[in-house]
Amino acid sequence: MQQSAESDALAARLSHVQQQIDAACRRAGRPNVSVTLVAVTKGVPVDEIRRAIEIGVRDIGENRVQEARAKREALPGGDAR
Repeated sequence: MQQSAESDALAARLSHVQQQIDAACRRAGRPNVSVTLVAVTKGVPVDEIRRAIEIGVRDIGENRVQEARAKREALPGGDAR
């Protein structure tokens, strides 16, 4: 149950950010597909990154190569970059 609640909370935050991006794009007169949302995972555990991927996050950023390499190996391939 807790994982579902965490996934729901994460999905709600993602939806809120996407709405902000959409609104900013409308104000700027540009298509929302011209913006790429990158989820930054510094200090985020692999389980939470996996949940983000499951709800649709595809672009993930990490500022340390060693952490990025370890997380990439622990995550399913092909769904995120």
